[in-house]
Amino acid sequence: MKNFLKNNSGLVFISLIFWTSFLLILPLRDISLADDFAYIQTVQKLVQTGTLKVSEWAGASILFQIFWGSLFSKIFGFSIKTLIFSNVVLFYFATLAFYKTLKTVKIKELNSIIFTLFLLSFPWVFGFAYSFMSDVFYMSLSLIAVYFYSKAFTQKTYLYYILGSLFAGLAFINRQIGISIVIGLLFLFIYKLISEKKINLKEILCAFGPALIFIAGYYLWISRVGMPFAQYAFFTLPLKEETFKYVFPSTIKYISVTNKYHTEYLIQRGVGYFSVIAVPLIPLLLVFKFNLKRIIKIIMGNLKLVVVVSLIFALFLKVDFDLKQRFINLPNMILGRDKLLFVWNVWWKKIFYFFTPVWIVIFAIMVKKVIHTFFEKRKPLRKIYSRILLLILLISFGFLFYKFERVLFPYEFYFVPKPTYPIIGVGMAIKKAFSFPTIVETFRETWLVLLIIVSITFMLYKLIVDIRIKFPRKINLPIFFVILLFIFHYVITVFFAYGFWDEYAISFVPFVLIGLSYFFKDVKMSVARVVIFTTLSLLLIVGATRNRVQLEGTKWETANKLIENGVDPIRISDPTWSWQPYWFFENSFAQEVKNSGGDKYKLGRDKLGIYRTNIPPGDYYNLEEVPVGSGKLSNPNIVYSSEPFWIFNRSQGLFEYLQIVAVKTTHE
Repeated sequence: MKNFLKNNSGLVFISLIFWTSFLLILPLRDISLADDFAYIQTVQKLVQTGTLKVSEWAGASILFQIFWGSLFSKIFGFSIKTLIFSNVVLFYFATLAFYKTLKTVKIKELNSIIFTLFLLSFPWVFGFAYSFMSDVFYMSLSLIAVYFYSKAFTQKTYLYYILGSLFAGLAFINRQIGISIVIGLLFLFIYKLISEKKINLKEILCAFGPALIFIAGYYLWISRVGMPFAQYAFFTLPLKEETFKYVFPSTIKYISVTNKYHTEYLIQRGVGYFSVIAVPLIPLLLVFKFNLKRIIKIIMGNLKLVVVVSLIFALFLKVDFDLKQRFINLPNMILGRDKLLFVWNVWWKKIFYFFTPVWIVIFAIMVKKVIHTFFEKRKPLRKIYSRILLLILLISFGFLFYKFERVLFPYEFYFVPKPTYPIIGVGMAIKKAFSFPTIVETFRETWLVLLIIVSITFMLYKLIVDIRIKFPRKINLPIFFVILLFIFHYVITVFFAYGFWDEYAISFVPFVLIGLSYFFKDVKMSVARVVIFTTLSLLLIVGATRNRVQLEGTKWETANKLIENGVDPIRISDPTWSWQPYWFFENSFAQEVKNSGGDKYKLGRDKLGIYRTNIPPGDYYNLEEVPVGSGKLSNPNIVYSSEPFWIFNRSQGLFEYLQIVAVKTTHE
């Protein structure tokens, strides 16, 4: 036992922190956080009837967590809190896998523990672990897959390849973004093939086989039972009708700065997800011992990069404020009513705006190191005027293609609504393009597009003139794999996921942390600051999560007590957003399908939001928080009171004791 503790002290310490935080959350409550109401109902039907019928609300594939939740329900009995516990258990194994992955890539013991604790205390990760949402389920499976693949890369063991592929397949049948793991693995094996100049078929079969079986099996199953409506309406249909049109435009006008998709992809999603990750990781920067001379040396050594990154960030702020989007924020579970210690005000915003460029510079330097690993300088063109001429030609081509795209695609003529012959289009385009008002208008409305064109053509120029690809024989394969996974998760989330939802960043948070751990592996940490900031981070997120679970969970349970006494759910104030769809969506949607002739795919996207809103006249029950011992408990209209429970105090003191009461009113 002593030897086990000595050899696995990091695992023991992480386990102690993990389960201590779990005890601070207890008791778990029957509560739906958001879309997980649909997954909860799917498990309930499977357990009670033995039939698998995925809810029409489910956009994710969710098959793994349905069977995982059903397994726990068979053991402990079905309840929402049982399903939440199943998520926590899987997250525990993923936390250990994350720690072991860091050890596999030769990160020091202390650093491995610290980065694991930062994963545990990351707001979105910890908060969603105490729900039945699919985000942390997917992240857990992908982390376990990465651990086994990392072991396979370092130990050349086929069994680890099979296990990695197995969990990659399970990750895919929980969220379709799991295809990123297979794509990343494919690129890694292409690199291995080119650098090693040999093919190991057995290795390839073990690495890809199980995952591909799961992927093929999922699509075969979908083809037989039909795709849930949410997958079709919010992913498949937009992919066909919107995303491909704007990601792979037939004409340049589809990426105009005035276009909402261009704004969403480049501003809201592209930079927004970065901000979701950057803000909670601010304490991580503060635990390192940075030498001022070393910082100045790094900045001077990357001066061009620092200047470019600063200009890009300034550009983003300009666009962000012009559009009044305000995508820079702390996660809502800290910002909202469950905030603990932090207050979102002017001083905190200033701190964010200071640290975000720092993170961007760090990220840019990491990218630069990766580029230097796989690219090298080639002999440039001898004469400087040749280089200048090439650059001018590339930029001119980009501008002319943008300006005269109506000539190349006359049936997409932007200024003239009717189709025109190319020769007429040329004359009109030249006349309009070189009038001064049009030039000013073009620049004002499309300056960002022109900037992008110039930037892309400059990068192409550098690629053509200055650098060439190389395939180093010795690189850290696990880290290279993690970099690929981050790239593909990020790209797919930005361009192919539906909408911007902060929790989507959960899928690539671990890859960011693994990359940072490797990047900072030789930088010393301050033990005192580590203790302060990791403790503070854990305190914040454990407190915020406990408050949410206890407050909203007790409201759910109080509402369920009223329903047991014959109260219609529509007559109860919503404990959370998902209350009404939990009770009314399935029946309402089935009726809409029936009214449309039985073909659900003919329904509009708005039909997914159907639930009852018409509250008939009569009694209505408000769920309210009341401090224990308060005079409010004497209200004669209170028909039910919950058992007292404690939360972390949101204003002063340490604890706050509350009850949830149902107050009877009249609705007219």
